[in-house]
Amino acid sequence: MTSEEILNAGFKFKGSYPAAELYNFRKDQAFAAYLHIHFPYVEEFIALNTVAFNDAVPFAAISVKNGKAIMQLNPQRLTFLYKGIAEGRWGVSGFYQTLACLLWHEVLHVELRHFRLPGGLPKKNHDCWNVAQDMVVDNLIHSRYPGWRNLAAAVKDINAKIDEQKQGQILKKLAIGEPAAGEIPLTSLSDKDLMVYLNLLDIDCEQPPLPSIDNHEYTEPDPAGNLPSDKSSGQPGDEVPDLNIDEAIIDQLEELARARNEQNEARSFSEQELGDLLAQKTGEGRRYNLLSILRRYLRRLSFKQKANSWKKSSRKQPGKRPGAIYKKQPGEVLFIIDTSGSMRPFIETGLYGLIESLYAAFSKLATTQGSAFSRFYELEADEKIKSIYQLKNPSELKNLVKKSFRGMGNTDYRPIFNWVLGNWSKTGSMQKLPDLLLFVTDFDTDLGWLKQAKYSPFGNRLVWLNTNKMQPDVRPPLGDVCNVFPDDFGASEPYTA
Repeated sequence: MTSEEILNAGFKFKGSYPAAELYNFRKDQAFAAYLHIHFPYVEEFIALNTVAFNDAVPFAAISVKNGKAIMQLNPQRLTFLYKGIAEGRWGVSGFYQTLACLLWHEVLHVELRHFRLPGGLPKKNHDCWNVAQDMVVDNLIHSRYPGWRNLAAAVKDINAKIDEQKQGQILKKLAIGEPAAGEIPLTSLSDKDLMVYLNLLDIDCEQPPLPSIDNHEYTEPDPAGNLPSDKSSGQPGDEVPDLNIDEAIIDQLEELARARNEQNEARSFSEQELGDLLAQKTGEGRRYNLLSILRRYLRRLSFKQKANSWKKSSRKQPGKRPGAIYKKQPGEVLFIIDTSGSMRPFIETGLYGLIESLYAAFSKLATTQGSAFSRFYELEADEKIKSIYQLKNPSELKNLVKKSFRGMGNTDYRPIFNWVLGNWSKTGSMQKLPDLLLFVTDFDTDLGWLKQAKYSPFGNRLVWLNTNKMQPDVRPPLGDVCNVFPDDFGASEPYTA
């Protein structure tokens, strides 16, 4: 039997067992060994958090209290599944895989931050969030263990409604497994992405396609828009539960998973385990790693002379005056923000986090190189250049976080590149072009014109910061592309009221 069939049998069980007969997986040494070998990321999560038993939950429930996850399991239904082995309904391996996937389901809800929602939602929206989150979690598990459920009925209903309501221009059809032309794999979407589908198609979520495995609490803002935190106990925002897991736990799970991923990567016939990849990515995804981009930019800079050690003959360079040392140093940066209409969702939810990460990366660069940049300009544009602003040092990047950006207008990048070609030296620079162009955009325009010869000087100094999840593999004619949307299934994307 598949895990889905075993799980469905458990949902039908309505009886109870005496306390002496109840199954406790923590006392099952064989299951502990199975978990250690096949689901180490689940084993570690359980060790760092709390497990309890509760007859009132469907199969499980998950919450967070005092920074730790609390996983509750229904002992009656677990015992029914365990007894099914002796009664010949399914085998030991089927039961162990089902139980491990059930535990992993709860772990993923925590790793993917499935607790924090926009404020003031009606009950229907809560039901839809639960469906969206279960679709994400169950299909991730299904992609690794095909016997687990995948909510195929919900996917079929969504795709049918896309056709019925003629929404194909807005929504791509969903695919379980390998996508056909015009489809998008469900495992590439977050719960927030799926909520767009459920809302636009007006899906009835009060009757879920399959019984819900678990219950879990949600944190919503209070009427003033405040969210609780460990430091605000007793404040108005604390009228709702604080469901923020301790970041130290996430950090520890991330480090353990990364170590296994690196070991497997080094082995010839091993592959990285999906659970470890998710544990690592959902940890890493809380921060954009822009420092690696800026380090690449350092390597592209022209050599700039540094003197003072010419007396050391070992440092003399042939063809240079005696003792001159040449060191790559930070140069001139142009930070471009696409403020066209299609960028509005990212501007509202992701831009400020990106700017904060840019500040952190440049600050780190300053500590290792002595300075972050020699000159820095920020430019905003849609089809026209809206503003150009010079920053004197990395700390002024923080001011951009306070700035109000607006996503509106059409998209055309040509005015930007033409302005740089004709005007960069007029800003007081001794150079014709900046050393680095960081361009934040969703690529919602044609870029064929970049093949023209006059734009070729940008080729080795242009880095696109791609915000478009639907085009993760976009390749423009010039420049390098870095996807700045977190590759963590939405775990680090903020919710907005």
